[in-house]
Amino acid sequence: MLSLLKDNWTGFGNLPKSKTVEKYLSDLKETLEKTREFSDKHAKRAQEQYAEFYNTKAVDKSFQICEQVIVLEKDSASKTFAGWQTGEICQKLSPYTYTVSMPNGSRRHLHANKLRKLVVPVTHVGIISENDAEFGEVLAVPVLPDKTGVANLPSQRIDLSSLSHLSEEQNVLLQLLDEFKECFDDTPGLCTVVQHEIHLTDNFKPR
Repeated sequence: MLSLLKDNWTGFGNLPKSKTVEKYLSDLKETLEKTREFSDKHAKRAQEQYAEFYNTKAVDKSFQICEQVIVLEKDSASKTFAGWQTGEICQKLSPYTYTVSMPNGSRRHLHANKLRKLVVPVTHVGIISENDAEFGEVLAVPVLPDKTGVANLPSQRIDLSSLSHLSEEQNVLLQLLDEFKECFDDTPGLCTVVQHEIHLTDNFKPR
């Protein structure tokens, strides 16, 4: 505003003849105020959307003393690359700042954002096939009954002597019953997906 007044007074610039200097500056101030309000409003909205987007999957991260972690460290051979190294939490300085003991004996003060929990992957799972004989006799863990004393699986509630006439291949039915044990439970369930009415005749007598 002062530069406009200076240019007008010194003759280097002319203001519109339809407005006085006071009116022109008053309108300019009003326009600038509206522009500032508009920019503040939309900047606040943009910041809220930005924070909501990046905080969608944000979780609170904390570590315990002596817990194994991995640390994102810069590569000593290159300034543009970084790699993960193992470390151990030895001190908690603040809710999100820790002292980490590194493999080379040094200690570093790091924020929780640069730390990850160390999850040891499972390298292999031992599976014993029926044809494997070198393991000797392998005992199966029995299925324990529930608290009511009734067996959990449908095949355990069937008298096996009544199935003695079936071959081993036909006994696959027992496996099918156990696989879908929820469908063969003695306890009636509740279905809330569909509701219907059964219309009975006047002379109907329940059995």
